[in-house]
Amino acid sequence: MPIIDVPGLDEWDTSRLEPSRTAYLEGKAFEEIVGGLICGVTVLKSKICKWEGRDCNEGGKRAEFVVAVGSVAVDLLHNSRDGLRGRFWQAPYLGDAATRHLIDMLKPKLLEYAHRKWDAERLGEIERSISQATAKVWIRERSEIESKPDMHPEVRRWRENEPEINDGGMWRHWWPDLAEIEVKGAWLSPAGLQFVPKIKWCRACQISQFGFS
Repeated sequence: MPIIDVPGLDEWDTSRLEPSRTAYLEGKAFEEIVGGLICGVTVLKSKICKWEGRDCNEGGKRAEFVVAVGSVAVDLLHNSRDGLRGRFWQAPYLGDAATRHLIDMLKPKLLEYAHRKWDAERLGEIERSISQATAKVWIRERSEIESKPDMHPEVRRWRENEPEINDGGMWRHWWPDLAEIEVKGAWLSPAGLQFVPKIKWCRACQISQFGFS
């Protein structure tokens, strides 16, 4: 997986974090981060969500999973310069490629868990959903924790772009659950075709420019 330009310390500053966090956040490539994450995976939940829009995709579905991976793995994925957000920072298509790589690595454990819960028809829907290009991974988010300067890296591009969307610095104020990620498959129409909600058409570009979508 090619790397265009891992953000430098002037762009992605971790110096104000606790020294122990800075030590493990620096220097790991995305593939190494994913390799360590996979070793600690426990799938906690799975469900099939229904599309609630009243449109041609009414009755559509997608698969969703909650996966425990450990606090260090979540921190690396979310806050490392070459973590998942770091790959989106480099380029939207690199973020999408990194997402696909992570889902492919998780897929055997996701399907193993789903096999214990769902019948053959549902298993087919789940596998199709998580295999599509617009399936995604993100950390579980919590809004109830007050943001503090030492909880997140300082990412210059995202701070400078805050006024464009008047978001109050969402990339800073949403703090991840300390041990879990979410895998959300692509939405599938009743005919089994992938579709993307309009609000998410520019997801990869939004993460690249603003740090969240």
